[in-house]
Amino acid sequence: MNAASKSKQGPKQLLVIQVLAAKPEYSSRASLQDLALLCGTDPATVTRAARTLGFDGWAALRSEIRLRLHSETPASICVRV
Repeated sequence: MNAASKSKQGPKQLLVIQVLAAKPEYSSRASLQDLALLCGTDPATVTRAARTLGFDGWAALRSEIRLRLHSETPASICVRV
C-alpha cells in the first residue's frame, strides 16, 4: 500500500487491510459479511477498502488473495495488500 492510498482510507478501511494482511487464509475463504463482522464494520467498508486498493470489489480482491496463496510464498502475499 502506498502513501496515496493510505491518505484515501479511513481507520475502518485500514483495519480491514490489516486483517487481510494478518489473516490471508481466512480472508481467502471469508464472505463479505464475515470479513466485515470480524473487522467490526459494515460490508460497504470492506468493498471500499478493496476498491481503494485497485480492485472492483471484495470478490476481485478475494480472488487475488486466493491466487497468491496458491502460487506464492506466504511472505509475498501481503506485498500488494
